[in-house]
Amino acid sequence: MRLLVLHASRFGSIGAIRDYLEGFQAYSRHEVFFMDAGDGAIPQTTYEEFDVVIVNFCCRLHYGSLFSDACEEFVSGFPGTRVVILQDEQENTLSVRKKVFKLRPHIILTTLPSEAWPIVFPEEFFEKTKIVRLLTGYARQKPLPSTLALSPLQERPLTLGYRVTPHVWRWGELGKLKIEVGQRFHQACLRRGIPADIAWTEQAKIYGDEWLRFNASCRGVLGSESGANVFDWHGDLQRRETQFRNTYPNSTYNEFLSEISNQEITFDNGQISPRVFEATITQTPLVMVEGKYAEMIKPDEHYISVKRDFSNIDDVLDRMENIENLQVMADRAYNHLIKSEKFSYKAMAKTIDSHIQIIDDELKYLSRLAKDKKINKEMNNVPPSNLSFLASYPTQSPLGCDYALNKIQKFQEIIPNIFEASQLCEEEGLAIYGAGDGGRIVYQWPLRNNVKPKFFLDSQKSGELFGLPILKLADILLYKEKINIVIASQHFWSIGIYLVKSGFKNVFNGEHIIKSQISSVGSVFPYNL
Repeated sequence: MRLLVLHASRFGSIGAIRDYLEGFQAYSRHEVFFMDAGDGAIPQTTYEEFDVVIVNFCCRLHYGSLFSDACEEFVSGFPGTRVVILQDEQENTLSVRKKVFKLRPHIILTTLPSEAWPIVFPEEFFEKTKIVRLLTGYARQKPLPSTLALSPLQERPLTLGYRVTPHVWRWGELGKLKIEVGQRFHQACLRRGIPADIAWTEQAKIYGDEWLRFNASCRGVLGSESGANVFDWHGDLQRRETQFRNTYPNSTYNEFLSEISNQEITFDNGQISPRVFEATITQTPLVMVEGKYAEMIKPDEHYISVKRDFSNIDDVLDRMENIENLQVMADRAYNHLIKSEKFSYKAMAKTIDSHIQIIDDELKYLSRLAKDKKINKEMNNVPPSNLSFLASYPTQSPLGCDYALNKIQKFQEIIPNIFEASQLCEEEGLAIYGAGDGGRIVYQWPLRNNVKPKFFLDSQKSGELFGLPILKLADILLYKEKINIVIASQHFWSIGIYLVKSGFKNVFNGEHIIKSQISSVGSVFPYNL
């Protein structure tokens, strides 16, 4: 069969995501192609070219910019097997559910445990969908970089190493634990004079082969379960966290958690991170906070266990001095996680292939019953010449962030970010496209710059907002040369394309205004390059 994997090229250069995409291509028994689906991508292919379409988790269905409306239309109408792979399902959960439902998947591949499925993917929406659990990442089978030499443990300069994303309160206790384990061991290593490199800032992050080298310089690496135990069902927790921390600058995490306690989940959502495989492949011992880790690794067999109250930190650091025992544990973890190939991309591809085959057989059987009335639909959604760079074609390999950045830069030449009121043309006035939360935020910006918006635009809402009328685009087509429009929506790409196709000239992106109001420290909205 011919499989088409839709991905967001913004993330195509990130090592773990590229390993996931290329690992599936390398070990699937089918012919696998890729197509960019993010940042306004407009598919340029026909349905009859492929048997299966797969939406990879890097398309981030949580936010509109990384999975275009044109790609949503392409997938939902695809007559063959439709597969959606999800991760970070705790973000904007109800919106993700709605988008996945529109794609009509035959298979959902999720990192959530089975007890979460009736809650996140209720049967009333996904009665005929097969749900399968996958890991967030797998063990790479390609060799380590030729320039990376693995030194014996006793020769490694660092006793402990660790990197983690800055603390985001809305992720709950699992998010807090990631930060606290680093801080606790950082303090203990300083107190005891133990060489360590532990950091929890955005600036300290390490990527690509450098991350493998960092692991290989350590006698042990810290870790904890990934995931979150607070679900952002309505997509508003990022804004609520920012507002809470701004309103109460001396507040604590626990005070915020009490505000959102009704959104804590009732099932265990702890995951095993791909970083476990990345450490193990460099034969670096694991020092992990006690947890389930999807039942894949066991304490004191595959990792040194850190108690959740951190009462055994000194004991753990003492054990780090026993090189012989560390080596035995590292070898045992390597044999279990890497050498066995039970958790490899080869095993992942075999799992996905087997479920695709079952669905494909069922569809062929149903087609024969219906006398095989085959659908060969062409999208014929060719972008206009000034948007030709949005045309997305199937490729042999995943596209990387350079491709996405080129698209973004070209689109910004047509629809620039709005930073100053002087950018606005003094014509018929200012309209804000989007009458939701984004529109409410952007509305305040022109007022602070002595500009009065005249109306809002919205494809769904009507009535008034802040005493201004909410109009449809059809109401102002005659004035498209004279009106300034600031887009105030995470669906910037689809709205922008619509406005450009409609002939509007003075269009701006209000994303950075929204971002400045709702983004917490260390958060990314919406996944900037």
